[in-house]
Amino acid sequence: MKKLPAIASIIALSLWATAVLAAQPQAQAKATEVKLPDTTAGRIAAEFLAASNSGTDKEFLDFFSRNASQAALKRRTDEERLQMNRQMKERMGRLTVRSVQASGDVGIILIAETEKAGWVRLEFNLEPGPPHKLDAIRIEDTDAPSELAPPAPSAPPPPSAPLPDEKLRPLLDEFVKRAEAFGFTGGVLVSRGGMVLVERGCGLADRARGIPVTASTAFDIGSNTKDFTKMAILQLADAGKLRLADPLSKYFDGVPPDKAAITIAQLLIHTAGLPLYSGPDDEVLTRDDFLKRIFAAKLIAEPGREENYSNPGYSLLAAIIEKVTGGSYEQYVSEFILKPAGMTETGYVLPKWKPGQIAHAYSEGEDTGSTFDYPHAADGPYWNLRGNGGTLATLADMCKFNLALGGDKLLGQASKERLFPQAEPVVLVGGNGIHFFCYHRDPAAGLAILVASTDASMTAMDMDRALAAVATGRPFVLPPEVVKPAAGALDAFAGTYTLPAGGKFSVASLKDRLAVVADGQEATGLLAGLGPESEAEAERLSARALAIAEASARGDYGPLAEAFGGRVPPGELKARNDKIRQEREARLGPFKGVRVMGTVPAQAPNGPRRTMEPGESVTVVALEFERGTAYSRFLWGPEGLAGARHLDVAPAIEFRPVSASRFASYSLATGSGTEIAFELDPSGRVTGLSFGIGAMRTIAKRVG
Repeated sequence: MKKLPAIASIIALSLWATAVLAAQPQAQAKATEVKLPDTTAGRIAAEFLAASNSGTDKEFLDFFSRNASQAALKRRTDEERLQMNRQMKERMGRLTVRSVQASGDVGIILIAETEKAGWVRLEFNLEPGPPHKLDAIRIEDTDAPSELAPPAPSAPPPPSAPLPDEKLRPLLDEFVKRAEAFGFTGGVLVSRGGMVLVERGCGLADRARGIPVTASTAFDIGSNTKDFTKMAILQLADAGKLRLADPLSKYFDGVPPDKAAITIAQLLIHTAGLPLYSGPDDEVLTRDDFLKRIFAAKLIAEPGREENYSNPGYSLLAAIIEKVTGGSYEQYVSEFILKPAGMTETGYVLPKWKPGQIAHAYSEGEDTGSTFDYPHAADGPYWNLRGNGGTLATLADMCKFNLALGGDKLLGQASKERLFPQAEPVVLVGGNGIHFFCYHRDPAAGLAILVASTDASMTAMDMDRALAAVATGRPFVLPPEVVKPAAGALDAFAGTYTLPAGGKFSVASLKDRLAVVADGQEATGLLAGLGPESEAEAERLSARALAIAEASARGDYGPLAEAFGGRVPPGELKARNDKIRQEREARLGPFKGVRVMGTVPAQAPNGPRRTMEPGESVTVVALEFERGTAYSRFLWGPEGLAGARHLDVAPAIEFRPVSASRFASYSLATGSGTEIAFELDPSGRVTGLSFGIGAMRTIAKRVG
C-alpha cells in the first residue's frame, strides 16, 4: 500500500509517496456521503474535512487552532500545514466520506472517496484525557469498501493525454531537480518533436575538484557504442564494400573451423555463439592478440542457433571495419557517422577533450575515475572494449544522433530498420554496473530521452522510466521537496536511538543530510517500511546468512558454495574469501563473532514493494573482531545467493530534510521511500526518533 504525506499530521508517517500525478480515477459504484457520528472524534473529523475541502488557508489554520493540542501545534509551523494541505488538494481534490470503519470518543477511522485519484483511509487520534484535543491524523491510499468496489478492469486504464510543451517542460525540470536533491548525479536531456524540453546537469562530474556536470560534460555511453559499430557495418554493406553474409574467414587468416563460417550478420545480432567477454576492458591487448584470443575461445553455442549477447562479437566487427577501410575504427565512425550528424563531442580520442570535461563515476562514495584514468592505446581503448563500448559523448551530441536518424544522412530506410525498429519505442542501455547511459527513442510520440548516471545508487534506467511516464501521461510519483538546512543544523540529530525491544539506529550528520544505520530486524524493518507479513521471509534469510557467515569465518565455504547453487567454483570462493578473512584479521585482530543486522527488500525497478518476496532481498551481517567490526552484504536472487559484498562500514540509508525535524529517503527505482521524524522536548532538545503516527507510532529513544 502506498502512503501519502501526512497532509495534516502532527508527526510524520513512516512510509510516504508524494503526489501520484496523472492517475486516472476509476468508475465507482454509486455511493452517498456518510454522516459522521456525534462524538468528539466525529465532530473533529467533520471539521477537518470541511476546512480542507473549503480550499481557504484561513479555515484550515483555524481548524488546528481550535482543535489541536498545544504539544501538537509546536511540532509543525502554519506554513508546513498549509503546504501539506495544498499537496493533498492537488493530489486528491475534494474528499467525500463513504464509510465509517471504527468510531470512539478518542478516535475514528474513515474511508473517503477522492475527487481525483480513488480512495483514502483517514485515521484521527485524539489525546486520551479531557478535553480530547487532536493528536494526529493519518492519511493513506486504500481500496474502496467492498460494497462500493468497482468490478476489476479487464485492462489497465489508458494514459492521460500528454501535456503540452509549456506545461511538460517545468514538470520535467521539477522532477529532475527533486531527484538531484536525493542524490541523482549525471545528466538529462528530453526532446519532443526535435525541440529540447529540458537539459540539465545534476551533481558533480568530479567531486574531488568540485567540477559540476554541465551541458558540455561528456559521459561514457557504454554499449550504445555498438549502435555506431552496427551503423558503420550497415553503411559499408550499402556501399557494396562487404556483405552481411560474409564469413569471418574472408577477412582474417587462421580462423579455426568452428568459427570460420560465422557471418557478419550473426555478429550483428549476437547469434555467433561467442562468449560475453574476452577480458578486462583496460587490459593491454592489441588487435592481433585479441583475434588470437577470441579465435581460440570455446564457443558457448553453435553459430546461428541462439542469441547470446557478446561484447567481443562487436570488437570483431570493429576489426572488420578496419580491414575493409584501411583506417582506424574511430576514424571511420567520426568521418561517416559523427560528422554528417553534426556531432563534434563524441568519440574516443579524436575529440579535443578539455580538462574536467569527462564525468567520473562513483560507487558507494568511492571515485572509480573516468575513461582516461585507465590504460588506453594511442588511438582509443584496447581491444576488449573497442567497438563494443567506451565511447564518450555529450547529451547534446546524442540528441543530434537521434535527429539524424529521422532523415537519410546516415542510412537508408531498410538499413535503419536493421539498426533497430524505426516505428517502435526502443530503450538502448549501456554501462558497467556503476555508470549507465540510456537512449530512449519513441518515434510515434516524437520523444527522445537521454540520461547519463554517474553513481551506482541511482541509475539512468530508473530516471528514464520516470521521465517517460511524465512525458507520456502515465502515473508517476514526484519525489518529495527537500529543504536546505542551516549550517550545522543537522548535527543536533546525530546520535544513537534504541527501540524498546532492543533494535538500534545510529544517525550521522553529513552536513546536508543524515545517514541512518539500522541494527536489528525491527529497526531494519522500520527503516525499510516493511510490514509484519515480511517477518517470516526475513527471519529465514537472516538465519541462512548467519550460518554462511559463521562457517566462512571458520574457513568453511561449503554453505556459501551451496547458497550460490554451484554457479561459482569452490576453488575460486576459497581463494577470494581466504584473502579477505586474512586481511580482516590482520587489520582488526582475532575474530570474535557474527550477528545479523537485518534483511530488507532490494530495490526493484517495477514499483514500490513493501513485502518480502524471494528474489529481491538483502541481508547485512556484522562480523566482530577484537579491534573493530567489518560487514558483509548478501544479495538473494531467484536461485539463491546472487552475490556477496564485503564492506568496511555499515551500509546506511540517507535521509534528506523535508522540514525542520522531518526527513525522507527516496528510491528512484521504486518511486518510494521512508519518512522519519525527530521528537523534541519543550526546550527543543532531540529526545527520540519516530516512525508512524498516532496509535501506530513507534519511537526510538535517544541514548547517546
